[in-house]
Amino acid sequence: MINEYFYNVATLFLNDKLSFQERLTDFINFISTNFQISRCSLMLIDYNDLSIEVYASTNPKIVGLKRKLSDVSVSTMALIDNEALWIDIESRNYFQHLDKSKYESSSSLTIPIKYLDKKLGVVNLTDFVNIEKFVNFDINIVKQLVQLIGPFISAQISQTICTEYARKLENKNNDYIELDKMKSELINFIVHDLKSPISVVIANLDMLLYDELTEDQKNIISLALEEMAKLQSMVLNILDVQKLEEARINILREEVDLYNLTEQKIKSLSGLLSRKMIKLDLKGNPLNLFIDGELIGRVINNILINAIDHSPDESTISVTISEDDDNGIISFQDMGGGIPEEMLDKIFDKYFQAKEEGRAYIKTSTGLGLTFCKLVVEAHGGKITAQNKNHGALFTITLPKSLKIGIH
Repeated sequence: MINEYFYNVATLFLNDKLSFQERLTDFINFISTNFQISRCSLMLIDYNDLSIEVYASTNPKIVGLKRKLSDVSVSTMALIDNEALWIDIESRNYFQHLDKSKYESSSSLTIPIKYLDKKLGVVNLTDFVNIEKFVNFDINIVKQLVQLIGPFISAQISQTICTEYARKLENKNNDYIELDKMKSELINFIVHDLKSPISVVIANLDMLLYDELTEDQKNIISLALEEMAKLQSMVLNILDVQKLEEARINILREEVDLYNLTEQKIKSLSGLLSRKMIKLDLKGNPLNLFIDGELIGRVINNILINAIDHSPDESTISVTISEDDDNGIISFQDMGGGIPEEMLDKIFDKYFQAKEEGRAYIKTSTGLGLTFCKLVVEAHGGKITAQNKNHGALFTITLPKSLKIGIH
């Protein structure tokens, strides 16, 4: 008979067709029927508000009632003592009873529900039909049955907590996604409006160079043009990174001489190179590839500016054009001390800003320069890598000779 009790209770709690509430109610009814107890209830602890709530009862009217764990009640006393508590008529008056749960009999038993030393709640039993039989024969069986349901209840509580946390995380994630979308839209709106005035400023500064100017005036205008070109590059990077991520940018391929393209970009940075007295050594031979010359040109420009910004004065930057059987290769070697090892795998990440002694390291001020480079190269079916070599940073770009289509 005892084994049958255990089997029936275990089967009840393993029945996933029933809700948690239904299983608890069926358990209370099982105890009431098989052990001739008129009134039974099961209460679970809510650690969030430090209360204990009736989840199941032979008296449906008290289901949902709560009381604080600080109340002087039979349930809280059993939880404090961490063992079954038998209350007789003499000690009953010491405890505060809920109005809707008055006892008919002179005795009651409260058994703590626990699992792995964690207190989960209590089972309350009172109004025994045959109290003598219960005390002599049934009490230990009921205690064991209450102990049996502890793991099931603990698992359900854990599942409920995890589900609630998952819901909250999902809501937060959705909020962050919406905020990120709003931020991107605002940035794009502002940046898009900056394109026209920047272009006008660059055009007018360029026209001024055709006037008769002193050497100092030419240097000042040239410096202003370089800084405006940097600003223009940042604006284009912000706009184009999003387009590349969303596959909304076209790769307009044509036959381009990679050596000649690199040479043009180096000449455009001659003023910046001369101010830092940096020598730029270009090696290699003409190499024709089917690429988007404008986008790859911006990639080359971004990496060159990073190399110049990070290189010490009077140093050398080496740029080499080479090839293997399948790819055209362009490498950039500076003498700037290299990249911290822990940052090598992050420098192409969006908005990543490496820091060294309080200053930006490698990336442009938007944190998108190298992200843009990576996306453009990969859109061509190529690859860009960074490593430390010869006391500096070595960036290597490989672009396929064959027409490998990435993003259109």
